[in-house]
Amino acid sequence: MKKNNLVRISTLLMALFLIFTIVPAMGAQSDENYDVSAKKALEHADAHVAYFSAIGALEFEDWKDADIDPQPVEFYDIDGKKLHYLFSVYDSKQLIGRIEVNANKTLGYPVQAFEFDPRPFDQNKAMEKSIEIANDKYPSGEIQSTRMVVYSYPKFGAMSLVIDKATGNKHRVIVDAYSLELIPDKEPTENEPGIWSVYDSISEDKAGENVAKWDSSSEVIELMQQPYTDAQKDLPRIGSKELDVPLYGQEESYYCAPATAQMIAKYYGVTHTQDYIFGIMDGDTGGCTNSEQLTYYKASNGLDKDGSYHDDTPDFNDVVSEINNERPLKSAVTGHARACIGYQDYGIRYISINDPWPVNSGSNRLEIWGNVVNHIFVKD
Repeated sequence: MKKNNLVRISTLLMALFLIFTIVPAMGAQSDENYDVSAKKALEHADAHVAYFSAIGALEFEDWKDADIDPQPVEFYDIDGKKLHYLFSVYDSKQLIGRIEVNANKTLGYPVQAFEFDPRPFDQNKAMEKSIEIANDKYPSGEIQSTRMVVYSYPKFGAMSLVIDKATGNKHRVIVDAYSLELIPDKEPTENEPGIWSVYDSISEDKAGENVAKWDSSSEVIELMQQPYTDAQKDLPRIGSKELDVPLYGQEESYYCAPATAQMIAKYYGVTHTQDYIFGIMDGDTGGCTNSEQLTYYKASNGLDKDGSYHDDTPDFNDVVSEINNERPLKSAVTGHARACIGYQDYGIRYISINDPWPVNSGSNRLEIWGNVVNHIFVKD
């Protein structure tokens, strides 16, 4: 990384404002090639780390003298398109973080997420397991490809595509990168996890807006890379806050909601096991619906926050309000519950997430705003 890259903040913030508020609408993008090279992705990762380090953003104190591995792991969507580059961040050869950069402009703003003190995974072992299961499950099939995929954002694993030699039918064999468990090839429901395509979730109009965001971000990168000579302490901050919420990994593949509730409960000084919380939620091996999750948050034998409610219209300003009022909240992406514990708004809007996945460890992420599908506000 460029260790001394500070930024011309006022100009940069104006550029960021333009990206996120005055992006022109564009038409369909299906006939264009909006792929992003690993080299270009690295430029974005490098510039963003330099920027966040310069302004003293939360979580980046230990990244000032770190190095980004220029060789990322390439992740694909389950539909076969390249999705993300995952760059590892090292300090004295120790893995301290990862940076997720979009591999296609239609996915939106370049840097999707940062992960802090991540649990390592073995890419080769995951791919070998996928191949092993594919061969056992479809002995008459032919494996066309095996790749690392994001099967249910942000969850990832290895996927083998198998073609039946007799019928020509295609089969997908996906294993989780950490547990190496086989992931059922089915769509998620409100209370059951599954696999889904990030690309399929983006409308043509949204893809056009995303391309415009990416193209406009090139100006931001140039500004981020300009030297700035004033002391770092003089750089202004727009806003950030993070609550002291413990991170717990989910103890079962379908325990993301109980693990999320366990984190929030512990923040309020309440200690419940995930089994106990799951029992009150009364879910099943597919997971827990939003109404079942609310049962725990509101019940007198649960967290006893009877003002809690579910909201399907997530708004960043609501996150800011809750965190500023010292209230963590449940923040879900499709098929997966997480705890939102903070936000950062330095002209780029990110939310701080305690994610209960991977199983038995969890992860702490700073994620670009725009992926959330619903919230549960936990209130008295």
